[in-house]
Amino acid sequence: MKFRHHLGRFLKPCPGTRNYLCCGYWVLNLVLGCPYACKYCILQDYLGTSEIEVLVNLEDGFKEVEDFLTGRPGILRVGTGELGDSLALEPFLPLSQSLVPFFARFPNAILELKTKSCQVKGLLDLPHKRHTVISFSLNPPLVADKAEPGVPKALERIEAAALCNEKGYPLGIHLDPLVMLEGWRDAYRELLEELFRCLDAGQILWVSMGALRYPRSMHQAMVEAGLGLGEMVPGLDGKMRYLRPLRAEMFRTVAGWIRELGGREPLLYLCMESPEVWEEALGFSPENMAQLDKLFQERIIRYWEKT
Repeated sequence: MKFRHHLGRFLKPCPGTRNYLCCGYWVLNLVLGCPYACKYCILQDYLGTSEIEVLVNLEDGFKEVEDFLTGRPGILRVGTGELGDSLALEPFLPLSQSLVPFFARFPNAILELKTKSCQVKGLLDLPHKRHTVISFSLNPPLVADKAEPGVPKALERIEAAALCNEKGYPLGIHLDPLVMLEGWRDAYRELLEELFRCLDAGQILWVSMGALRYPRSMHQAMVEAGLGLGEMVPGLDGKMRYLRPLRAEMFRTVAGWIRELGGREPLLYLCMESPEVWEEALGFSPENMAQLDKLFQERIIRYWEKT
């Protein structure tokens, strides 16, 4: 692990891809890299190293966020999980102890901590004021056993989510990447049944879905891991993806189960997909980033008003 002083910007808009809908998310990158080695993850390929870097001048990042929020309309959604796991290093690097109380100060901001870990103990007694969303990335054993070595099981993560919810935190769920292996329907159905058995759907702000995608340079590694078995083609961003009809069918199927088991409360959205796939999978497509961001704003406000 390497520690360094960061000289550039901390807060940046999520780097969406042309021709795919972006949701207006902002990223606050404080840790670059991840202790996990999920075989579908592009982080090491993107960063060019497996070493984890920690940016030590956290107060400079906070000042940048505070200045940006001053006088800004709407609700700014900020996440720390773009280039690393937000919570996996918590026992050794408890950034949440500073992040959660900081974002609790602002009525026009909400922080998302996205993780594959169960490292939530340090969060449970923090003053969050419902301005921090604890989000869990989930895959069923069918996928995790092949691709997520050393990562807590999905059920353990769901149990960690329940602990957070008991302490009043709103939740997020990320089904990304959805992987089309033989038996995927039964596997994801069982995962969602367990999820909604353990969690109150009304406390889940959003559920994202994204299909397996990766740079061409990772294709052989995907095949060797038993993941790149479907027919993959280059997408509009150059990454390898399932054929569009297959992606749309998978999203449509999983979305149907989410609505059946979890009702209409969680906002459902697709990550890095075209308007055409939105239409085919969910029956509608936001016209642009501003309209999609508005759906998030409305979901957050409904949640705050109810709780």
